[in-house]
Amino acid sequence: MSADNGGPAFPNPGHDNGPGNYRGHPAAGMALRDYFAAKAMQAQVATDMVPGHACNALLDAAEKHDQDPVYRLALNAYEVADAMLKARAA
Repeated sequence: MSADNGGPAFPNPGHDNGPGNYRGHPAAGMALRDYFAAKAMQAQVATDMVPGHACNALLDAAEKHDQDPVYRLALNAYEVADAMLKARAA
């Protein structure tokens, strides 16, 4: 997995008394990698949890690696996020 988290997804530039800030320091917000992974997981849950080919592929991959299917789903989401960050940098 990538060590590059893509930086903040929703950076807050920082104001002395603004919400999300501590003594004028900007709030970094969620890492872009986590945001991408969340979006990828949302799409996977919408398709992979419905009985059919995608669901069977997820279950087969989890079984092949002796993993819980939900854990496999999370790994898949971060693999997609890493690919998105790589494409973004290209």
